[in-house]
Order: sequence, then structure tokens, then C-alpha cells
Amino acid sequence: MAEPTENKLLAALAGQFERYRAEVQEVVTRGIEHPRYELKRSVTISRDHLEDRFDFIRLIQGLANAHIAEERFIVIGADEQQRKFCAVSNAHEFDPADVSQILEKYLFPLPRIEVFKNVQSEDGSSYVLIVFSAEQPRPIVAVTEGRTKDKVYFRVGDIWIKKDTRLQPASRDDLNAIYEAHVKSRVDEEAENRARRRFEHFREEFGSSLGPQPVTLTPRPELLIGARENLWRFVEAAISEPKPSSFKMLLEMARERLVDKWDGYEMGSPSLPADPDKWVSEVADFYRNEFLPVFESTVDLGLRIIKYDGSPKWVGQAVDHLIEAFEVSRQFYRLK
Repeated sequence: MAEPTENKLLAALAGQFERYRAEVQEVVTRGIEHPRYELKRSVTISRDHLEDRFDFIRLIQGLANAHIAEERFIVIGADEQQRKFCAVSNAHEFDPADVSQILEKYLFPLPRIEVFKNVQSEDGSSYVLIVFSAEQPRPIVAVTEGRTKDKVYFRVGDIWIKKDTRLQPASRDDLNAIYEAHVKSRVDEEAENRARRRFEHFREEFGSSLGPQPVTLTPRPELLIGARENLWRFVEAAISEPKPSSFKMLLEMARERLVDKWDGYEMGSPSLPADPDKWVSEVADFYRNEFLPVFESTVDLGLRIIKYDGSPKWVGQAVDHLIEAFEVSRQFYRLK
């Protein structure tokens, strides 16, 4: 039974690869310029050419962070001006495992790419093709500095993004767009499902007393972790009253889980915990059942305020907490 399934999978992968090859052939030979395609006559990522390696890493980061909802491509061995392919003499440098290892050192999360190091064009030239998945774990951030004796190519915390033909540092508007896209694609569906499962768990544990929650302006941690409808009603009531003190108190409850609670796990310690397995289990449980739901709820709070034309100051407070959570996470040396 497994063999037919495996054959179908291989056939699907082969068909996908042929689609890539046909698209690239058209783009190169017709001289088509498009933000999804980056054509390079030659690239090296050898240790002996750090300048080229850092340029390549920054290009990978920029394309992965780009506001493009489709697959993206880097073609190494394509002359854009002459509209033809050029044989790549250093294809061995682009072994997928080696490329992944290099990127993993400098970028987090790791971009979702596939590397094909020996693709044949119709004229028989061999080129390297790098395919970016349509969905990327944005924002992808530099976690190790890229520096030579003469130049700094990127610093820790830098977020480069490709816009049309330009590679540039991400602006605040870019980050807002990335978070908004993340919310639209994942939060509404996944967070709601998690909230519903948690709510059902509470219902089973405490019985039918957990009926529909009345609208209240009393901040409670359950609003950040429980059913999303209760959080929405709280925000709507806080805006219509308005009650800035209630909203601020709820945000402080969010901050306790986004920022303060990490201290109990000694994330900044460079040493291992006494019981690593137990520590990893506790951190994973906190991240899954507290941090992530509260993070998503904080994003949702900000979006609801914008939707109902609430106070810009409230939006700023929510964004400040998200930025602080991001800054704190950069100090998780124990994970490194």
C-alpha cells in the first residue's frame, strides 16, 4: 500500500520541479523582470569570499521577508541583460545541507527554501535554483552579525526586506504589515481553535457553571486565554465607555506573561538547568498554553481598537508590549 502512495508523491514533486524549470526558462530567455525572480550571473558563498556570502544571506533574508504571497526564486547562472543561461562552475557550494547550515547561523527563523544545485536549461547550461515557499515564518531576523574588516553587512536584530528591485531595512510599516498578515492567516483560525479547546476543558472540569460570560469591564487573565468572544466584548465595552484604566490593567496582565514570567525560567542564563528535560517541558507548556495565546490576544486587542476607532494611545500601549516581548526574546541565551 505504501508504494503507490510514494510513487504519487514522487510524481507530484517531479511535476512541481518541471513547473519551476519551465517558468524560469521563460523568465530568463524573455527578459521578464518581476519581483518574484532574482537573476544572478554568479554567486559564491565560500568562506574565502565573506563579502559575497553576506550579500547572499541578506538577499535570502530580504526575499523571505518580502510582501509577496507567492513562491519566489533566485536563479544563479542567468544573465539578465543577455537573456541567457551561464554555466555555474561552483554549484558544489550550494549543497542544500551546507546552505541550510550557513543560513541557520545567521538567520532566525530559518527561511523555508529548496535548493536545486544542478538544473539544466534547454540549451544544456547548468544553473542553481533556489525556491522560496509562499509562506514564510516572517519576520526573519539576523541573529549573528555579518561583518568584514571593512564593512558591516547586517547587525544582530536587523530585518532586511526586498521591495520591488530594492533591498532595504524593514520599516515600522513593514513590520506592521507582516504582523497583520500573520494575524489574518493564522490567529483567527488557530488561536480560536485553541481557545475553544481550552474553554471546553474548563467546562468539563468545572461543569455547567461555565456558561456564556457576561460583558464586564473587570480585567481578568481569563480574557487573554479563554474564548475570544469574551475578549472582543471587553474591548468593545472599554471603547464605548471609555475605560482606559481597565484596558491598561488588562495589558499589564498580558505583559506579565509576555515579558515578566520568562524570568522564572532563567532564560538569560548561559548555563544549562539542573534538569534539562523537565525545564524544556515546562518552557514548552508555558509557551504553548500561556505566552502564545496571550501574544495573539494582544495583537487582537490592537486590531479591535483600530477597527472601532479607539484611542491611538491604547494601540501604542499594545504595540509597546509586543515590541518589549520581542526584545526580551533576543536575550534567551539558554536556548542558544
